[in-house]
Amino acid sequence: SLFKSDIVKIFNKKNNINIKEIYLVSISGKLKKKWRQHINAKKILICITGVYKFFYINNKKIKTLLIKENEYVVVPKKIIFKFDGNSLLKTKILVLSDKENNKLKSKNFFNFS
Repeated sequence: SLFKSDIVKIFNKKNNINIKEIYLVSISGKLKKKWRQHINAKKILICITGVYKFFYINNKKIKTLLIKENEYVVVPKKIIFKFDGNSLLKTKILVLSDKENNKLKSKNFFNFS
């Protein structure tokens, strides 16, 4: 067929987000990002190309998700998280945020025991 496409549903009543900012994060290879916590922002991280590992803290334990192309994760406010590239190629993540970067309240330093 002339047109082949996949549809990835991002919004529905369950995870609707009032978008204030959209940006693209490029990760070369298996680069590791630092832990962070966005106190006042909800985000959706959509994998456009490549693969990334998403880490988050739940009940004082580190949990991991593998996010592949055309998959996404919703990051609620106050969740401590990070993500690492998991592909030899460049990974691109489209980020939808309900807060503009200059209005973002973040925490970047954590003690994990």
